[in-house]
Amino acid sequence: MSRLGASLTATMALPLALVAQTDGIRTRNLWNEAFVQQRPPAEQKAASEAKPPREDVKSLGNSFIGMTLWRMRPSGSTDAIRFRGLVHRLDPAGRGDWTPERVTFDKPVRIGDYVRLTIESAKRGYLYVVDRDLYADGTASAATLIFPTKRLRGGDNRVEPGVPIEIPDQADVPAAFVLERTRADQTAVMVMVIVAPQPIASLNIQQESQRLTDARVSRWKRDWGAKVQRLDDPASAGKVYTPAEKMAAANGARPLHAGDPIPLTLFHARGPADAPILVSVPIKLLRSMP
Repeated sequence: MSRLGASLTATMALPLALVAQTDGIRTRNLWNEAFVQQRPPAEQKAASEAKPPREDVKSLGNSFIGMTLWRMRPSGSTDAIRFRGLVHRLDPAGRGDWTPERVTFDKPVRIGDYVRLTIESAKRGYLYVVDRDLYADGTASAATLIFPTKRLRGGDNRVEPGVPIEIPDQADVPAAFVLERTRADQTAVMVMVIVAPQPIASLNIQQESQRLTDARVSRWKRDWGAKVQRLDDPASAGKVYTPAEKMAAANGARPLHAGDPIPLTLFHARGPADAPILVSVPIKLLRSMP
């Protein structure tokens, strides 16, 4: 049997789930390369020396949004970044140190846990974040625009490659939000993220969060979210917040570069390069305390 024949036979013998997993890892690696290509180079000199991207990487363009969900856990002795003073259910006096740790969106979060959300766009644009509560009977609460508001960053919602946006911001006290159920049958919080090349003209930024009509949200999802794929990187779950991520999110003076951590979850849109991108992902809630 030829080498090609043997290879095909071996591939056919693999379980379909394993083949899909292998394909997913290969695609995620390709996406990672395309995503970091959009970040600024570590040095100006490096830009002129960098190798041009491969055609398969180049063809993906820059229509990516990266998201990472962080859970606050007690700090270990080797953790570089720590937050103090969270009024956490495991530390009601706020005397301990807490470190953000990556978790997958597929892992339900306990009620009362503190979490943070990081969003990084591979293209320049304007960021909008909408959330709504999901219930066991299939219904949902009204959609609420939680970012931008004039209270956060003065309403400045510009995004650029290598500069993650954190919700809450590290300057907020506390620099995390606690998950609480609004109804006994709530199962998740759906987070919808939009990166638009220009500000959404029909949307006026207000001082606080604002309710959105179902018709408007449905129109956005239909027009901007239909051709989006998602890939996670489970291998990066459990990794902690790094000094590079902290510096990049603080003021963007030192953006993330190719060698820095990549968001745990990547979304890629197939469509016109100048079209807005809309992605949705649920933060699942545990039904009961373990």
